[in-house]
Amino acid sequence: MKSLSILVVDDVEAFAHLLAEGLRQEGHSVTCAEDGRIAATLLGERTFDLVVTDIIMPVSDGFELIDEVRKVQPKARIFAMSGGGNLYSAGACLEAAEQSGVDAVLRKPFGPQALNEAMVRVFP
Repeated sequence: MKSLSILVVDDVEAFAHLLAEGLRQEGHSVTCAEDGRIAATLLGERTFDLVVTDIIMPVSDGFELIDEVRKVQPKARIFAMSGGGNLYSAGACLEAAEQSGVDAVLRKPFGPQALNEAMVRVFP
């Protein structure tokens, strides 16, 4: 797989950085954002091949970000991830994300193999 420019968006900083480090070790260029609003700003500044976003986040959630990615960078692929939250289960969040047409969904916690398998399917 060629090197990709990836935006990882998650309000849990430690998780985002762990995910980013694994992607960097695979040769990808990775930028992190802690919410959808910061991610939207980054989308206006540079081009990404892939956006990996949490669904439940404060300030601006993953669904708002998915809409923004489609407007600003329609060629970017989108992976949605969720572990659920106080009001919604991970399954409900990911089902809604699938219905919105994301390229892949990942249930937290997931390991590097699950992410790699999704990337191989989307970027053959």
